[in-house]
Amino acid sequence: MFHGRPVYDAALVDLHGLDPTETFTMDDVESRTDGVRDFLATCGYVLVRNVFSADEIAAFLDDAEVVAGEA
Repeated sequence: MFHGRPVYDAALVDLHGLDPTETFTMDDVESRTDGVRDFLATCGYVLVRNVFSADEIAAFLDDAEVVAGEA
């Protein structure tokens, strides 16, 4: 248990008809706020695609290398 939450058991989960493989875009987050919020509350996560540009990802990776080198 983690903070009173039992270990995940797929047989006990009611996804209310949601597809656990669904992903969202930033447009979805803005236009379907209630749907995205319900997905998060039911599934416990939300995957949002294309949030960062390729240049931003490259910068994150560069920063991670610097931090890893300092560890």
